[in-house]
Amino acid sequence: KNKIVKIYLTAREKECINFLILGKSAKEIGISLNISHRTVERHIDNIKRKYNCRKTNKLLNMVIHETTC
Repeated sequence: KNKIVKIYLTAREKECINFLILGKSAKEIGISLNISHRTVERHIDNIKRKYNCRKTNKLLNMVIHETTC
Protein backbone atom coordinates (compact mmCIF):
# COMPACT_ATOMS: atom_id res chain seq x y z
CA LYS A 1 0.00 0.00 0.00
CA ASN A 2 1.49 3.34 -1.08
CA LYS A 3 1.47 6.11 1.47
CA ILE A 4 1.45 9.76 0.41
CA VAL A 5 4.12 11.70 2.24
CA LYS A 6 4.24 15.48 2.24
CA ILE A 7 7.78 16.82 1.87
CA TYR A 8 8.36 20.21 3.44
CA LEU A 9 11.10 22.52 2.19
CA THR A 10 12.32 25.68 3.85
CA ALA A 11 11.86 28.98 2.03
CA ARG A 12 15.56 29.00 1.11
CA GLU A 13 15.44 25.41 -0.14
CA LYS A 14 12.48 26.38 -2.35
CA GLU A 15 14.44 29.32 -3.74
CA CYS A 16 17.41 27.09 -4.50
CA ILE A 17 15.33 24.38 -6.21
CA ASN A 18 13.54 27.00 -8.32
CA PHE A 19 16.88 28.36 -9.53
CA LEU A 20 18.08 24.81 -10.23
CA ILE A 21 14.99 24.19 -12.34
CA LEU A 22 15.97 27.26 -14.35
CA GLY A 23 19.39 25.68 -14.97
CA LYS A 24 21.42 27.89 -12.65
CA SER A 25 24.63 26.62 -11.04
CA ALA A 26 25.31 26.72 -7.30
CA LYS A 27 27.64 29.66 -7.88
CA GLU A 28 24.99 31.58 -9.85
CA ILE A 29 22.35 30.80 -7.23
CA GLY A 30 24.68 31.97 -4.48
CA ILE A 31 25.27 35.27 -6.25
CA SER A 32 21.53 35.78 -6.78
CA LEU A 33 20.70 34.99 -3.14
CA ASN A 34 23.81 36.70 -1.72
CA ILE A 35 25.03 33.49 -0.04
CA SER A 36 28.03 31.23 -0.53
CA HIS A 37 27.86 28.55 -3.24
CA ARG A 38 28.75 26.08 -0.47
CA THR A 39 25.61 27.12 1.42
CA VAL A 40 23.61 26.57 -1.77
CA GLU A 41 25.17 23.11 -2.10
CA ARG A 42 24.18 22.38 1.51
CA HIS A 43 20.58 23.39 0.80
CA ILE A 44 20.56 21.15 -2.28
CA ASP A 45 21.99 18.26 -0.25
CA ASN A 46 19.23 18.76 2.33
CA ILE A 47 16.59 18.68 -0.41
CA LYS A 48 18.11 15.48 -1.83
CA ARG A 49 18.00 13.92 1.63
CA LYS A 50 14.35 14.88 2.09
CA TYR A 51 13.47 13.35 -1.29
CA ASN A 52 15.73 10.35 -0.62
CA CYS A 53 17.55 11.03 -3.86
CA ARG A 54 21.26 11.09 -4.64
CA LYS A 55 21.44 12.72 -8.07
CA THR A 56 20.50 16.30 -8.82
CA ASN A 57 19.03 15.57 -12.25
CA LYS A 58 16.78 12.87 -10.79
CA LEU A 59 15.77 15.24 -7.98
CA LEU A 60 14.80 17.93 -10.49
CA ASN A 61 12.76 15.43 -12.48
CA MET A 62 10.94 14.35 -9.31
CA VAL A 63 10.27 17.92 -8.18
CA ILE A 64 9.03 19.00 -11.60
CA HIS A 65 6.73 15.98 -11.86
CA GLU A 66 5.86 15.95 -8.12
CA THR A 67 6.90 12.34 -7.58
CA THR A 68 9.14 10.51 -5.15
CA CYS A 69 11.84 7.87 -5.62
